[in-house]
Amino acid sequence: MSDNRILTAEQARVLPWRNGGGFTREWLIEPSGASIEQLDFDWRISAAAVNEDGPFSRFPGYQRVLILTSGNGLLLTHGDEAPVELRRGTVHHFAGGVPSHARLLDGPVEDFNVIYRAERVQIETDVVRGETRTMAATPLRLFLLVLAGTCELNGQRIGAGCAWTGSAASLSALDARQGEAVLVRAHALDATMRP
Repeated sequence: MSDNRILTAEQARVLPWRNGGGFTREWLIEPSGASIEQLDFDWRISAAAVNEDGPFSRFPGYQRVLILTSGNGLLLTHGDEAPVELRRGTVHHFAGGVPSHARLLDGPVEDFNVIYRAERVQIETDVVRGETRTMAATPLRLFLLVLAGTCELNGQRIGAGCAWTGSAASLSALDARQGEAVLVRAHALDATMRP
């Protein structure tokens, strides 16, 4: 993933959930050639539709970030903890190995997922809307998925449903005044992921 590129939804791989309960669109997996079946990846970005109540796939040894990108919300329960209510745009962190169960609040939802090994990579994820950002030239890797409207990266316009991935060093400005996007910043903690 060292090159900068724009990705369309058609380029994301459609794969079954690890527990077989649905399907996901896999935007990115590192290192290349790794798989969720073997649990040999360092980090992975995907999006999925949740159409009914049910368990989340378990990923022992991984951390997860979940953002609802459409729909009227869900209740997510982790083990014996109290349920957490997620609404559109909420960023929620949880351990991938803990049994988690989702209950839809009012119809299907779509979500954005980052799954990663905390000892290999540091992940920061947030929703960007109605603002501009100056990006620091750092060793970070970036992934941006446009959810609505358009965003501009160094003056290049990217529409809803498309993504950009590459090195933060090559991206100086993000303009989301006319759009909404999920931004993921990844920083390697060892030599397995190089910019």
